[in-house]
Amino acid sequence: MVVVYNCDDRYAEIFAVSVLSLFECNKEAEELTVYLIDNGIKDENMRKIQEIATTYCRKIISLPMPDLESLLGMDVAVPAKSNRIATCGRLFVTSLLPKDIDKILYFDCDTIFLKSIKPLWEIDLGEYFAGMMADTMGGKYRTMLGISEKGIYYNSGVALINLTLWREHGIERKFMKYLESQGGYVPWPDQGVFNAVLDGKIKCLPCAYNVHTTLFSFPYDTLLKVKKLQWYYAKDEVEQSLKDPGMVHFTTTFSIPLRPWYEGCNHPYTKSFLKFRAMTPWKDEPLWKDDRSETARLFYSVFKRFSKIAPKWLSVWVTRQFYVTLRPFAYKIKKQKFIRNNMSRDSMQNSHKGRGNPSS
Repeated sequence: MVVVYNCDDRYAEIFAVSVLSLFECNKEAEELTVYLIDNGIKDENMRKIQEIATTYCRKIISLPMPDLESLLGMDVAVPAKSNRIATCGRLFVTSLLPKDIDKILYFDCDTIFLKSIKPLWEIDLGEYFAGMMADTMGGKYRTMLGISEKGIYYNSGVALINLTLWREHGIERKFMKYLESQGGYVPWPDQGVFNAVLDGKIKCLPCAYNVHTTLFSFPYDTLLKVKKLQWYYAKDEVEQSLKDPGMVHFTTTFSIPLRPWYEGCNHPYTKSFLKFRAMTPWKDEPLWKDDRSETARLFYSVFKRFSKIAPKWLSVWVTRQFYVTLRPFAYKIKKQKFIRNNMSRDSMQNSHKGRGNPSS
């Protein structure tokens, strides 16, 4: 089995917990090699990471993170660039990995494993370019990418990738062209690019291997209403996945705004994360302090109180408006501003060049 992660130095500790849980839950696997797309991990942290691999008699092979903006020749909008730019490394796996690797599993580093990944690895993709789990985002998030509202929006935190087909169809080049067509701005850049370019060629994988935080935040029926989903996994599959997940993905929501490496996290699988963390070289390091802005803290606090005192129907309606209407609108405005600023800067640069090179 071949697994790929992306990581920068800030998230080195988080990656360490994830990869240790991967090794711990896959001790029976004869072959398990991890490739790490390294976005500036410091030597000391890399030493600790390799220490984990040695303990389990596994290999973690470091790969350099490509410079996405240099490759494109333009700025790329990546929220929280300090770590999100690292996730874009997965767009270049066909160039980064050895040519004899025909299939990989990609995982975000904010994950822990509770079961073997063998069942996931053995899924036959057939003619699909990738396999991913359906996300809890409705059609508006697809139209923001320039694709049909009808269809599934996928979460790229877990991806089974058919590298043979990617190479045959020049998928990496298509990723680059798509980013250029969007002026360098794509919401959740790596995930958005996957959904747009691979639309119709993604196989839906079992829910249990990407149990993200949103699934813990709403009862099933409420989730469908709040997110206005055209399709989602059956209720019994979701509920079973919550009880017995193969992998937990620590995203954030209104009701669970912090992740397990922060003090005060209320995620149901915080104890599982901390159990694995206690097995890493970071075991004696303090948990992170809540570094959200005052505005973000106030927003979450007000929403939490509102949800408690408001009638259920009103709480659901307001939450739905945020996810289905306000959030997509905000991204649209951000994109327009980003592209406008880039055009203005390019215009100024060209103007300066013109003055510096007068015609004879």
